[in-house]
Amino acid sequence: MPENTEILNTVRAALMSEPSVGLATHPIELHYDEGTLTLEGEVASVAAKKLALEAAAAVPGVTGIVDRVRVAPAQPMGDGAIRDELRRAFLQEPAFAGFAIRETAKGRTESVSEPPRRDGTIEYEVADGIVTLNGQVPGIGHKRLAGVLA
Repeated sequence: MPENTEILNTVRAALMSEPSVGLATHPIELHYDEGTLTLEGEVASVAAKKLALEAAAAVPGVTGIVDRVRVAPAQPMGDGAIRDELRRAFLQEPAFAGFAIRETAKGRTESVSEPPRRDGTIEYEVADGIVTLNGQVPGIGHKRLAGVLA
């Protein structure tokens, strides 16, 4: 148990050393169990989230991360409005032109785009303001782009 406390203290120190993460105004809860670190909370920007995850991953003893860090919305929106924005963003993004795009709402999945030549699949769902992405994409670049758009 002292080892867990030591790792959590090291992660907290790493997060505090990144001013952009803003722990004073956006606290992040940390849980550590057998190499896996769970981060949970809300940060001000995508950059702050990325810095927090990178700082935590660099701590010796952390072999896996469960990312439950959310980015504070620029403006509050309901689930329907978020789905509308996601649909528009995925359909307008040229990198996803050959992707099947599917949307789940209230337990029903509907096709948004089913191109004849399929390069990948993106499925999204919004529940209580939280976006969940599933699917298969050809590379990390597409995965990151989908995450940034979401």
